[in-house]
Amino acid sequence: MNMEYEATPLGRPSPEGLEAVELFPWRPSEFPGKKPALGERVSVTVVTSSGTFQGGIRTYPSDDKESVYLCPDLYRSNGVKVSLAKVLDEVGIKPKDTVKVRVEGNKWIISL
Repeated sequence: MNMEYEATPLGRPSPEGLEAVELFPWRPSEFPGKKPALGERVSVTVVTSSGTFQGGIRTYPSDDKESVYLCPDLYRSNGVKVSLAKVLDEVGIKPKDTVKVRVEGNKWIISL
């Protein structure tokens, strides 16, 4: 399923010196799978035009809805940690940009 997310700034720098971000959905109710339990991180594969990474999703609680978001830390195939901000920057996505994500089970495919 295709969804739109925002590269939401976290108000702190990433390890690479960029503005750290998470991906938060514009329409949380449309999430096409099982939401992680509160406090649980579920592993996902993140695919961009610059590569494939391992990451995690969590559920953010709120009064009227729960949002599934992509965490700010990813891992390259060699196990090296990299920030979501760096991966998005490599494909031209900046903080506050709208990001298209195709969610296929535990695979998140990111495009502009």
